[in-house]
Amino acid sequence: MSEYDLKKDWEEAYSEAYYGWQGYLREAELDYNFYLGLQWSSQQEAYLKNLGRAAFVLNKIRRVVKLVSGYERKNRLSLKVDPIEGADEKAASQYTGLMLWQMQYMDAYRTLSNAFEKGPAITGLNFVDLYVDRDGDIQMRRIPYNKILTDPLFTQLDLKDCGYYLRRDHFTKEVIQFLMPAVSDNDLKSMAANQSDGKFPMMGPKKMQGRDIYTYDEFWRRTTKKVKMLIDPNTGDEAQWKGDNESLKMVLEAAPHLEVYTDSVPTVELGVFIEGRKVENLKNPTGLDDFNITPLMGYFEPEVSSDKSKISGIVRALRDPQEEYNKRCSQEVDIIESRINTGWLAKVGSLVNEDFLYRGGQGGVGWVNKAFGPNEDFRELHGGDIPPGYFQARENFDKNITQISGANDEIFGTEEKDIPGILSRYRQGAALTLFQDLFDNNRASKRIVGRKLIKLTQLHYGPKKIQRIINEQPVREFYSKDFGKYDCTPQEGILTDSQRQMYYAELKQLKADGAPIPWAALFDAMPMQMKDRLRDIVAQQEKGQSEAAQLEQQDKHSLIELQKSMAVENIAQAQERRSKSALDTIKTAAEVRKMDDDSLISLVGFARQMQQPQAPAKKKQPEKEGITKR
Repeated sequence: MSEYDLKKDWEEAYSEAYYGWQGYLREAELDYNFYLGLQWSSQQEAYLKNLGRAAFVLNKIRRVVKLVSGYERKNRLSLKVDPIEGADEKAASQYTGLMLWQMQYMDAYRTLSNAFEKGPAITGLNFVDLYVDRDGDIQMRRIPYNKILTDPLFTQLDLKDCGYYLRRDHFTKEVIQFLMPAVSDNDLKSMAANQSDGKFPMMGPKKMQGRDIYTYDEFWRRTTKKVKMLIDPNTGDEAQWKGDNESLKMVLEAAPHLEVYTDSVPTVELGVFIEGRKVENLKNPTGLDDFNITPLMGYFEPEVSSDKSKISGIVRALRDPQEEYNKRCSQEVDIIESRINTGWLAKVGSLVNEDFLYRGGQGGVGWVNKAFGPNEDFRELHGGDIPPGYFQARENFDKNITQISGANDEIFGTEEKDIPGILSRYRQGAALTLFQDLFDNNRASKRIVGRKLIKLTQLHYGPKKIQRIINEQPVREFYSKDFGKYDCTPQEGILTDSQRQMYYAELKQLKADGAPIPWAALFDAMPMQMKDRLRDIVAQQEKGQSEAAQLEQQDKHSLIELQKSMAVENIAQAQERRSKSALDTIKTAAEVRKMDDDSLISLVGFARQMQQPQAPAKKKQPEKEGITKR
C-alpha cells in the first residue's frame, strides 16, 4: 500500500472514530476531573469570585473510587493454566509456572490494577498493551482512554469485531530513534516538531521546554493474508504451511497423499506515522494475528445509540450530587460568615478612625447623613437565621453520593460497635455485589491477557529460556499452536510470587479439608526461612512418635501371644476334663452292672430324692409360759 493510500485510510478511520466517540471523550474528561477534585467550571469559579465566595471542593467521589479500587487490589487473583478434562496436565503445570514468573516480571498485577482504577472505576475505559522489548522479553503497559480511538462499532470485550484502532503518543527524538532505529536525525529534521494537527484533543498540547516533541501515530487494522494449507484426506487433519516452496515439495514427495490448497486467514497490520509521515507498514511485530491491546471496561452498553452513555465508570453517576454538595457547602460557609457580621451603617463624620469599620466583620460599610437616634451614629447589620432544613439538604446530597454509587455504611466502616464480625463481613460482601459486573469484566479481560501471553511465549521464548525460568525441559505439547484454545484455559488462582507458594496454599487448603496430607509435605512447600531447623524438629518428633508406636505394637503383639497360649492351655484342660468325665462314667456303669435289683432301685430312688428341691426348714415356735403341748 502506498503512503498516500495508507494516510488516506488513517484520516478516514480517525474521522469515523472521533465522530463515534467524541461524546464519550468529553464525559470521560469530566469524570477524571471530578475524581481529581476539579469540580467547578471556570464560569462557576468566576461567579463565586465576584460574590466574594470560595469555591470549596469536598471530594466525596475519590473515597468511593478508592474503596472499589482498593478492594480489587486486596483481592487480586493470579493467572494459572488449568487443563481441560484432565488433558495435558504436565504442559498446564509448566505454563502455570511460566505465567506466574511472567506476570511478576512485567509487573502485570499492578498495571492491571491501575488500569482498573483509571478505567472501570473512573472513566469507564482503559487498555493494557503487550509488547516485546529489545531483549526479547514480553512486557505490559497501560494506555489511557484518551490515547486510543477504536472502531465505534465494536461490541465484544476481546475486540474480535473491532476493525481498527488508532493510537497517539508524543515522544522526544531519543525515544523515537530507540523505538525505530531506522529513523535518522536527517529524517527528523525534515519533520516539523511541536506542531498540532488538532487530532486527539483530549490528550492536550505537546509541552516540554527546550525540547522538540514529535507526534507518533500507530494505525492498527484487521486484514487477511493468503497462506498454504496442508490437509490429509484420510483423517481430515489440516495445518498451515510456514516453510518455503522447496521444503513443501520435499514433504509432498515423501507423503504424496497430502493435498495443498490456498486459504485466507485473519491477521493484523500496523502502520506507523511520525508527524503525519508514513515510516513503516508491516505485520504485527509481536507475531500475533490479533491486536496487542486488551480493554478494561466499566459499564458497557453497546445497545445504546448515544456514545457518551455507551461506556461509563462509577464516577459518572456521582457527578451531579457531588456538584450540588459543593454548592451547599459554599453557601453554608457564606451564610455563617455573613451571620457573624453583615456590615455597618454609620453617619458621615461620626468616627475619627473610619478604617475600624472596614476591619471588623465580613460585610461592607454604608454611610448616611443623619444619625439613627440620640447617641446612635452607627448601627451593626446582622443576617437572618439559617433555615434548619438547609443543613438537612446538604446531608441528603452526601447520602446520595454513597447510595447512588452502590456502597453502604458497612463498606466504609459501620458505626455499630457491637455488631458481630461475621454479620459485618456479610453486609460488606452484599454491598460489593453491586459492583460485581465491574469485577466480572476485569476477570474476563485478565483471561484474554492470559491467552495472548500463551501465544506470545510460544512465539518468542525458546526451550532454553523456558527451561531457565521453570527449571525443567518443556514438554512437546508446550508449543502446540492450539494449546490455549483446546487443551488448557487460563484461570485465576491464588496470587503468589511463585508456583511453589501456590502449591503450598493449595496443599494447606486440602489439609484443612481433611485430606491425608502429611505435615512433612506442607513443611517442604512452605515459603519460609530456616526450614532446615524446622525439618529437624519435625524429624525428631516423628522419630519419637515412630518409636512409641513400635513399642505399642510390640506390647500388642506380646499380649496377643499370651492370649493365644492361655487359650491353648484352656483347651487342653477342657479336653482333659472331658476325658476324665468319660472314664468316670465307664467306671460307674461297670459298678452298676454288679448291683442286684433291690440295690439299683434304692439308688434310683435316692437320686430322685436328691433332684427334688428341699423345703425350707420351719422355725421352732417358742412355748408360752404355762401352756404345754399335748
